[in-house]
Amino acid sequence: MNYNKSDKAADDVVAEIERGGGAAVAVQGDVSRFAAAQGVVKAAIEAYGPLDILVNNAGTTRDRLLASMTKRTSTSSSSNTSRA
Repeated sequence: MNYNKSDKAADDVVAEIERGGGAAVAVQGDVSRFAAAQGVVKAAIEAYGPLDILVNNAGTTRDRLLASMTKRTSTSSSSNTSRA
C-alpha cells in the first residue's frame, strides 16, 4: 500500500491487512509525482512479481483516458489528497 507522510499510519494499515490474512508492504511516495509512482510500481513488482491488474484509487483527477495520457499530462495540475 502506498502512503505519503505517516510511517506509523502505513504500518498500522499493513498490520491490519496481515491480521486479516492478507499480505502488504508499505511504500512511501507522493504518487502525484511521476518518479514516485514509478517507485511504488517497482516496489510492488519486487515484492509480488508481475502486475496483472491495477486498481487506481488515488485522489487525483485527470480529464483524459489513462491510455491517452502522456508523462506530461499525468503529472501536471494534480492534487494529492492522500492523508496517510
